Order: sequence, then C-alpha cells, then structure tokens
Amino acid sequence: MPKEKRVNKIKGGVGDDLTEEDVSAKELEWGIEIEKEHSPNIDTRKDISFDHLEEDKKYYTHLREMEKKYSPKKKAFNLKSFKKHAEKVNPFAICHTTVDKEKDPEKYEKCVMDVKKKNKEAFNLKNRKI
Repeated sequence: MPKEKRVNKIKGGVGDDLTEEDVSAKELEWGIEIEKEHSPNIDTRKDISFDHLEEDKKYYTHLREMEKKYSPKKKAFNLKSFKKHAEKVNPFAICHTTVDKEKDPEKYEKCVMDVKKKNKEAFNLKNRKI
C-alpha cells in the first residue's frame, strides 16, 4: 500500500518524504509544540519537525538532553510548560520575512492581523488536554 501524502508547507526539506508512520508519535508531538517559535501554522511546524526527525529520529529527545546538560538550573522543556510559553508568537517577525513593509504597508498590516488571528485560534489551549 502506498504512503499517504501529507501537507508539505516547506518544499525541499530533507523530511519531505516522511509521514507520521515513519517517526515516533512522541517525538513528532514534541516537535510540533517546540516549533511554535517559528510558526503558528501546525502544518508548517509539522514540516519543520519532519525535517529534524529525518536527520535524527530522536531530535527532540536529544534537544531535551542537551538543555538539561548545558542549562542545569533551567528545567528542560516539558509539554505543559512549553505550551504555556509557546503562545508568544511574534506576528511582526513572521510578516517581516514574507512581506516588504516599505513597499506594501497594507499587505504587511493584513499579514500581521492574519497571524494574530491564527495565533489566537491556534493557541487556544484551554480545551486541550496533555
């Protein structure tokens, strides 16, 4: 049976051919949460996670171990504490990379408003269980 296709938001990544069946569910869940620092879009976060997990099947486990080793006073991430802080996505930084504010200020403003709206929807974690 052929693999089911997935949404691939960032073409050309090393994990483009991976699916959820190819990786650890725990690693992928951690990756999706951690990559919130890069995007409010779950498909984009998944794609970034697949790229990391193609390079290292235990990428997020190793990240956690590294955080423990080099930041002994700081707790390594855990899903609950990370979700609490991951809600802080900077829409201005996201839009700055995709829209030229000087050339098209209206498009830039629309981008910021859209990111804020999506961020609010994506990070409404009150009803989510861990």
